[in-house]
Amino acid sequence: MSTRLFLLLSFIFSFIQASFLPAVFFEGLLIVFLLISRTSLRVFPALFLGGLLFDLIQFQTLGITSIIFLLIGFFLRTLKERVSLQKPIILVGLALVINITRSQIVFETINLGNLIIVGIISYFLFKFIWIPDRGGGIRL
Repeated sequence: MSTRLFLLLSFIFSFIQASFLPAVFFEGLLIVFLLISRTSLRVFPALFLGGLLFDLIQFQTLGITSIIFLLIGFFLRTLKERVSLQKPIILVGLALVINITRSQIVFETINLGNLIIVGIISYFLFKFIWIPDRGGGIRL
């Protein structure tokens, strides 16, 4: 996933989530896709801008989601060097942890039903659509 695609999807999903989806839904999946597909440091400005988009469109404290995205980005970057992120269940777990973290910090609530739905969607995407690349990235 390119950084431009990440920003476009962040913009689209923040609008959808602000309108009729739960407030925390696709962020974890987007971040995991971006971070396992890109290895350079150029993803961090995209994470920052994506967080700003979510905050602006969802009328939240400006910058809090950007800080969360950046911290998770640094964590996943170091984790990626130590652990093989080729198994779908590990990637689903990471997406759920990201959603739980943002939900708890920004909205001070965790919706179990949303997490189950996100977990199922993430599992099917990582199991059947995501193709591991030999270099550790992904191809869709």
